Parts: sequence; structure tokens; C-alpha cells
Amino acid sequence: MGKHISINYSWFVNLESIVLPSSLVGVGKGAFARCKELEEVVIEDKNESSSCLKVIDKGAFFDSGLEKIELPKSIKCIDRVAFNNCANLVSVIFKGTDDNTSDYIAEGL
Repeated sequence: MGKHISINYSWFVNLESIVLPSSLVGVGKGAFARCKELEEVVIEDKNESSSCLKVIDKGAFFDSGLEKIELPKSIKCIDRVAFNNCANLVSVIFKGTDDNTSDYIAEGL
């Protein structure tokens, strides 16, 4: 079974950036919700095929200070409200080719 972030980090009020390991399979519901200082999330993907991240769940980054994120091509499911209310989000780079996943990102912004 893969690793998931399933606790809520919103009480880390000074969290500005985080590196998620390539072994991570999912970012759980509300994991970084309301992390107002969180500007950057880096998902390790050393050779663009090493990331195991498949799921970004409901409200994972809801109302955070996130400005940019690069999503690996391993992503299979992004909940429609994963990035909802991220007023500072100006750059989402999706390295995959699944148009349906791209639609989910747009609906969550």
C-alpha cells in the first residue's frame, strides 16, 4: 500500500513550502487546506517518471496561499475542488496528457 498524506496541516501557520516525496501516492482531503502561507509545493519527480502520486483529494489545497505547482504525469484523479479558493494560484503545470484531469484542475480553481 502506498503512502498518503491524510492529516490536516492547516495548523502549520508558517508553512511556506513543502517537498512531497516521489513515493507519495495521494494527498488526502483537506491536507493543506487553509495553509495561508503555503506558496509552493514541489512533488519529487527526478526523471519525470519516478513520481507515484495518483490522487489529489477534495479540498487538498483549499484556501491556501499556493502560487504554483507542477503535477507529475502519474496523476490519475484530481478532485474538482482540490485547488478551490486559491486566490494566489497563477501557475499549474500538468506534465500528463489526460484532458479530463486538466478539466478537473480548471474546475477546482
